Amino acid sequence: MKRSILLSALIFLCNMISWGQECNKVLPKITFGAEGGFMPAFISGYHYNFFDPDGFRVNQRRSTVGFTVNGEVSFHVGYNLNTKWNTSLYLGYSGAGSYDPIIPISLRLTRYWGEDHMKDRWFTLFDIGSGICMKQSPQGIASCKLGAGYRLSLSRITKLDFLAAFRMLYTHPQIIHYGEIIEQRWINRNNGYVGSLFIGMSLTF
Repeated sequence: MKRSILLSALIFLCNMISWGQECNKVLPKITFGAEGGFMPAFISGYHYNFFDPDGFRVNQRRSTVGFTVNGEVSFHVGYNLNTKWNTSLYLGYSGAGSYDPIIPISLRLTRYWGEDHMKDRWFTLFDIGSGICMKQSPQGIASCKLGAGYRLSLSRITKLDFLAAFRMLYTHPQIIHYGEIIEQRWINRNNGYVGSLFIGMSLTF
């Protein structure tokens, strides 16, 4: 009798261990986390067309190659389509070269290379989105990212990513003419663009 109980307990324990190992391999469907890094901008430009305080129309264009360091932090929530594909929504705060900072919101599609999500692996990403430019009269922006990185699998749920991506941003900067801020009603065009390289880390649960 005791031998039967001991044998049953041993079989039950083995089944529990096996079940635990299988559960540990299951990929969670919902993901969330935070991402941050620095973003040196190396190319930018603008096209302004507006009326100055004296009523004269002013048209300005400029493209520059330089170096301006910004940062970006964001929070994200996503969904694992399978072991290779993830789609996530990102919301954050970011610099935009020498222009006004922005609050971007974007949708990212990530492709992971390798079958086993429990192992470290490479990935590529494409990110496209919108948001607002933080200034006196906020306006919409558009952005996209294309990049790659390497994922460290810390556990079944916890992942640490190192990534680099090129970001192109289309924004609407505040126009300051001879020290005076031009009101939005006097602006016909205030288009700006910034090309940056994002280098950062992301922690996902």
